[in-house]
Amino acid sequence: MSGSVLPAMLSEQHPAAGDASNGAANPQPSKASNDAPNGQASNTASTSYPTAEQIKEYWAQLLEKEKVGIRHLCPDSERQGQAKKAEFMAKTIIDKGCKKEVAVQLSILALYDLVLLVDNSISMGFSENKSRVTTLKATLKQVAGLYQLVSQGYNPNPEKDGEKGGGKGGGIVSVKFLNPYGNKGHGYRDITPGKVNNMVDDVGFRGLTRIGTELLNRILKVYADVTQIKRPLLVVIFTDGEIEGEPDGLLKDVLTNTAAQHAQEDTSRAHLISYQFVAVGDDAGARELLEALDDDEKIGDYIDCLYGEDLDRLAKNPKEKWEILPKLFLGSILEDWEQISWQNTT
Repeated sequence: MSGSVLPAMLSEQHPAAGDASNGAANPQPSKASNDAPNGQASNTASTSYPTAEQIKEYWAQLLEKEKVGIRHLCPDSERQGQAKKAEFMAKTIIDKGCKKEVAVQLSILALYDLVLLVDNSISMGFSENKSRVTTLKATLKQVAGLYQLVSQGYNPNPEKDGEKGGGKGGGIVSVKFLNPYGNKGHGYRDITPGKVNNMVDDVGFRGLTRIGTELLNRILKVYADVTQIKRPLLVVIFTDGEIEGEPDGLLKDVLTNTAAQHAQEDTSRAHLISYQFVAVGDDAGARELLEALDDDEKIGDYIDCLYGEDLDRLAKNPKEKWEILPKLFLGSILEDWEQISWQNTT
């Protein structure tokens, strides 16, 4: 959605929505947050927040114009509950330093299921003095933390939350690895930040980088059946190097064929699945691979890439999260999310 829409929606001042964080229905104004940019304090007393109704209005415009292909999976009857969760997420991250317009854009995650495919090849685990593992864990925690806010919303008993979308416990729906062992092939469900370290240490590092093969077998065959898909899907793939152990071009073929299957009934439905590729480390081969996918005329429209230098910034300075996380989450979903107006957003 272009930047001309959001400022119009958010031009009116609205009182802070009731926040139930930490179990308090009426929280006190926030003190300085470590996440606030440049050490600025978050001030809920003077900050206005997008309401659930504004978020629903934004979604309606997206579904009418830009995201037509997912509209049949986002019925209006379900949007109110999803918008309330998104309202909670938006307020929370605005208080932590996120720009208001960006928070509204991130609200679209409430309509998506999130699945991760993580490269746990030998090179990921042992290159650069294991710094890639540190970066990977730090990034996964940030991703899990934000998605937990929008999938769970405020719910003191998340395991009892029966609303469709998100994991049962409010975390990432599923995290799968390229090279699992034993019974780890099914992946890990409901991942929240506190589970990340144990998950990564548990699965370990072994094997090759067979992204096309494992994307097809572990993700698309499970979650992307055109006859059974219930919600739009955001697939985030973390990798650190060139593909090994599978035929050249297989990954591109998998992406192209899946889009074609979804587009048989309606060409706009090729966008039922969005793919975000994330490079960990500075391997030149990985960058070349991802740039080729991003620039491909057939599949580039629903693929986006984030590169190692951005993850390094995120790992070293969490204050930069509101520059980097929106790119990771929205780059493959929204056509022009970077072109928003940055005026009057705080």
